[in-house]
Amino acid sequence: APPEGPPGATDRHPEPSPVGGHVAAGVGLGLLGLVAGLIVAFSGVNLGTVGFPAWITTLTGFSLVTAVGVVLTVLRRTRRTGAGYLIVVAASWIVIIGPCVTLQYAFHA
Repeated sequence: APPEGPPGATDRHPEPSPVGGHVAAGVGLGLLGLVAGLIVAFSGVNLGTVGFPAWITTLTGFSLVTAVGVVLTVLRRTRRTGAGYLIVVAASWIVIIGPCVTLQYAFHA
């Protein structure tokens, strides 16, 4: 049977699969991104010993990881992957990064 609808109409954006594999891939990518953020953060601590403000580099690594998640979520094709990525990044900001920054300022005040 021929497809219904006006002539020349095609389904350019098929329905995404109901399987949550994209979100799981995003969670995995988010964890890899956090490892990369930790590497940049520890590099920032080392730079802090030579006079560069370490907190700038520490937060820059995690901010870049967050920016990647936002870009993935904005793009239509990678929206589900970006959602999984941002779930991991948001949890890390709440559980790890926020308390660490608070403790750092509490002990240096």
